Amino acid sequence: MSKIIGLDVSKDWLDICIYTSQGHPVHNRYPNNKSGHIKLTNFIKDEQIKLIVCEPTGGYELEICKELSNKYPICRVNTYSFSLFSKSINLSKTDKGDAFKLVYYGERMELKVNYSYFEDKESLKGYQQQREDLGGILGNEKKMLHNSITGIDKESVDRYIKYLEEEITEIDSKLNGIIECSGELKKSRNIRNYSWNW
Repeated sequence: MSKIIGLDVSKDWLDICIYTSQGHPVHNRYPNNKSGHIKLTNFIKDEQIKLIVCEPTGGYELEICKELSNKYPICRVNTYSFSLFSKSINLSKTDKGDAFKLVYYGERMELKVNYSYFEDKESLKGYQQQREDLGGILGNEKKMLHNSITGIDKESVDRYIKYLEEEITEIDSKLNGIIECSGELKKSRNIRNYSWNW
């Protein structure tokens, strides 16, 4: 029988809840580090897993989700919806309780896989963030030049603007290259004013 696993992730710990074939919940806790990831993977390796349900926790879940997504389907739940659901269940707020609630939520809400890790996608996000940062700086420099603030070296600002524009063009080229080489990204490309949204 395929099982749903609840995975509650914090900075230091991974709390996992899985039901035995007799219908009893089993809870285990592992450190949120490389050795803990290995122990968790070993614990579930013989299980038939329908879905691993976890809640986004400020990025603490990214490494374990990246590792597990190679073998198992993962759903990262909407934090707000899960919070409302959790309040309706009469359990104390503990990591163990949250892992149980994630299993229960997964069973009741008929969740679907919504997480996959693509190295290209992660590279794309990094370049996108860099592009947005440089675009903000470029906008500020152009405003400074346009408003002719007294005491600025206009030639220096012009050179900096040109440099920023060249860097943004180079990043755009890298972004397009990553997208063109990845069938997955090419399908989901959504360009709006040179903005990539994933």
